[in-house]
Amino acid sequence: MPASLYRTFALGVTAVLALLCLAPVPASAAPAPCDGVWVVVQPDPKDASSAHATCAASYDTGLAALKSAGHTTEFAKGMLSRVDGLPEDADFTSNGGYYWSYWSAPVNAEGRLGPWTYYQVGPDSSKPAVGTAEGWLLTNEQQPTGPALTTLPEAAASATPAATASNPAPVPSSGSPTGLIVAGVVVVVALLGLGGWWLLRGRRR
Repeated sequence: MPASLYRTFALGVTAVLALLCLAPVPASAAPAPCDGVWVVVQPDPKDASSAHATCAASYDTGLAALKSAGHTTEFAKGMLSRVDGLPEDADFTSNGGYYWSYWSAPVNAEGRLGPWTYYQVGPDSSKPAVGTAEGWLLTNEQQPTGPALTTLPEAAASATPAATASNPAPVPSSGSPTGLIVAGVVVVVALLGLGGWWLLRGRRR
């Protein structure tokens, strides 16, 4: 390769690399912020998609967290019998043995839950720790494994207002470098064409 053409090609590659360095890096997924505890409720044990997470601002007890997350509760004979009106038949002896199992799980920085641990106390006696998750699974199994949700959604619903119309929450930019890469390729092609023209012109002299 002639020296002039080589220099042109090297200049084009340098330009592309410079453009790539300026390209924004897509932000990694992160869970929605929660200053309290997460409350995960799964009303259908056979449908993992029925499990959803909400941030509870009040969490003196597990029951307080459940209510703070926006869920309704009903008790019968001193036991939690319904959450959000389910099960419709709250009688354990006639509804197929369905009951609300109660769980706890740690939450890491990436928003991953688990493992789920079955509570040995009731929700009115538990003391959830900030940054953890409370789990509720409607089931009739004698040895359930906890809610199916293992990762918090990026924008889980929050029981406390996060933004208003006059002060909206900022939306992170995904930042795609595709446009810059295309521009860099165009620059390289143009420089190579110009180098070839210079070379051809020099030979004609």
